[in-house]
Amino acid sequence: MPSILVVGGGFAGIAAAQHLLKSKKVTVHLVDRKDYFEVTPAQLRALVSPETVGASSRIPYADILGAAFVHAEVVELEAQAAVLADGSRLSFDILILAPGTRYPRFSVAKPHDHLTKAQRWDHNQSEHSAFREAPGYLVIGGGLVGVELAAELAAYSVGKKVRLAHLGPRLVENLNPKASALALDHLTKLGVTVELNNGKAEGRDGELVYHTTSPVPSTAFLKEVRPAVLDAKGAIQVDAQLKVLGHPHWFAIGDANNFPDGKQAATAGVQGAYVAKAILSGLDPKKPAPKPYSAQPTMALAPLGKTLGFAQLPFGVVKWKFLVGIKRKDGLVSMFRKRLGAKAR
Repeated sequence: MPSILVVGGGFAGIAAAQHLLKSKKVTVHLVDRKDYFEVTPAQLRALVSPETVGASSRIPYADILGAAFVHAEVVELEAQAAVLADGSRLSFDILILAPGTRYPRFSVAKPHDHLTKAQRWDHNQSEHSAFREAPGYLVIGGGLVGVELAAELAAYSVGKKVRLAHLGPRLVENLNPKASALALDHLTKLGVTVELNNGKAEGRDGELVYHTTSPVPSTAFLKEVRPAVLDAKGAIQVDAQLKVLGHPHWFAIGDANNFPDGKQAATAGVQGAYVAKAILSGLDPKKPAPKPYSAQPTMALAPLGKTLGFAQLPFGVVKWKFLVGIKRKDGLVSMFRKRLGAKAR
């Protein structure tokens, strides 16, 4: 029975592992340096209001995967084994790489060094205290994360000044121009000062500064792999079937691969399911090779503050309150807890 190892338990890795665990044709283990899965879309709300979604947005992997979860850090990869920080090895026949990305200067969204649920809660509380005590805020970066963060800060700190500085000429530049216009209009209504074409913003008057720019792939453990797998930006190079170049039994999914796809939770889940199905299909010699993976359309749900927001769908940008409200409610926590089989909290 082929053994499959999934490295990384974000949205992509967890989707692949759960799909594969339904099969009796393979054995599956998922290894992650953290002991909890985190619903990342909820972490901006957890910053300003941890009592609402902080604890519920983090689920122990053991509750989701049981004995298939391995709490450890992969520090090196061999052809058919992952070397762990304690020197032990996890062997595999097929490897799925899903290490995700991190923000070097913005641990609010994706913490890198808080490896247990308890450590993460303590960090969340510390960040919340800093938020409450600050006289004002500067958000650097006008992507979707920066825009949503500025709106949360404004909504939950009435009377304090919020600035958002963005290097480019419009906000959320990867989205439709209509989405950019709505983001600017809504932030302005919330009292946020938006500074476009500003790549040199600095905090002033005691402002608490949040850097939301330039997430980087968490792929340092792959630097010594031969044949080399990383591109110049540290992303894992894959082919049309999300196989790692030069390694026919390795796949890479989610934010850390270089496939031209939206780096979003929904897309990561689609990639995870695709690879899982491709692996199971490949075990049956009578079945044809899977079709190439199809890039997903760029979509976004952007609740801005307590009443405003927009959504980008394949056919256009809308302001449907019921749709935006799905994310506004709890950062999609209840949806993902249900999807992952975790009890509601």
